[in-house]
Amino acid sequence: MIYDVLINMPAETDFFTLPGSVQAAIHALRGEWPSGEMPGTRSVNGRRVTHALICMDEPSPLEILEGIIVQHNLDWLVLAMQAASPDADGNTICLRAVPASMLAYLPDLDNQGTRPTSLTSLHRYAGHPEWVVG
Repeated sequence: MIYDVLINMPAETDFFTLPGSVQAAIHALRGEWPSGEMPGTRSVNGRRVTHALICMDEPSPLEILEGIIVQHNLDWLVLAMQAASPDADGNTICLRAVPASMLAYLPDLDNQGTRPTSLTSLHRYAGHPEWVVG
């Protein structure tokens, strides 16, 4: 199953320069890890949010990903995770909903510094369900 994952990490993180053991663990997840920040977001206090995809058929993908983060002592936090496809009844399979703290990473709405007040229209890949917000 393919999962969308939002990961908070240091803004300077470059997946291509991570130690080989970390790259191997990520590769084992059959993931797509863009090196930049999630489209439609901004870096805040030296941190960014990356929208990654991972593919696994394990029963607890969130725990596996968080285990890799702990094992490799990465300064990353999984903010949200959900399946890229709905279940047989059309419901989104949400393992962790997008937290309200994600608002800090959305850009200002105008040049007067008006801040967004809701987590609508977050980036998603074509055909993937809307993010579940918690």
